[in-house]
Amino acid sequence: MKIKDIDKNAFLQKLEIIAEKYEPQKDEYFYKNTYPYFIDYFKNIDKIKMEHFIIGLSFTYSWMPTIPSNSNFSNGDEVTKILNKAKLGEVLLSEYELGKLQIACNNSLIGVSKLLHFINSHKYAIWDRKVTKFLNNGNIFYKYNAENYLAYLLFLNELKNEPMFKNIFEPMKQKVGNISEYRALELIFFNANKYEGK
Repeated sequence: MKIKDIDKNAFLQKLEIIAEKYEPQKDEYFYKNTYPYFIDYFKNIDKIKMEHFIIGLSFTYSWMPTIPSNSNFSNGDEVTKILNKAKLGEVLLSEYELGKLQIACNNSLIGVSKLLHFINSHKYAIWDRKVTKFLNNGNIFYKYNAENYLAYLLFLNELKNEPMFKNIFEPMKQKVGNISEYRALELIFFNANKYEGK
């Protein structure tokens, strides 16, 4: 099953139930409370430069199980140009641009998704194993590539434009505070296993 095969109404009802049950104090990433600082860091920068990228990559990897030891900074001008395009958010990055970021970010598209989310949380969502596990009913067969990440973003965009979405977003905003629609969905996906069947 792929995310495009999901019955959206049934899926949104499931998300609504999880959103009602969600408890931020049980979410290890929310509990550490680093998220708003990461978001504010890039919000307060007009133009991303190489030093901002390296600092952002470093705090992104504080949310990863590894350190960015395989990162390639040789194409710094191109990388910062791509990151500034993501910050503006007028159009989504291309597969090529995501590939360039992946090379610079420890060859990890998961790391890229987190960094892009911190840069522009309204256009880019965090994408990791727990998210794909939830979206694929426990079967992780998704390839972590740019094509699938862009499909994931399009799927989230479709969900947030559904009339039922407000029943998911409002409870999450009340519990977590000022977050983007994508962050609300990703938090639900990431934490779903704690609340499904309860």
